[in-house]
Amino acid sequence: GKYLEIAGVVERVGTDGDDLPFVILHAGDPAAAVKVECFFDFFEEDADEDRVKKLKPGRPVTVRGEYDGRVSHVRLRECELAK
Repeated sequence: GKYLEIAGVVERVGTDGDDLPFVILHAGDPAAAVKVECFFDFFEEDADEDRVKKLKPGRPVTVRGEYDGRVSHVRLRECELAK
């Protein structure tokens, strides 16, 4: 139930098995053991969807989302890009 705002560098953009878009972030070191996986759940006419699709590796970004635990990386759900 905790919401976090995290600034990082885009490592990869993709979609999961349920076709939800995600972004993987690191803190400036691509070899870091722990990264942040941010999963987006877009609704109709969501402007963030276009912005997420345009994200490129190496670009800085700030994301807000609900903390969803940690498996190998920290996971955030219901993410949105900071304006």
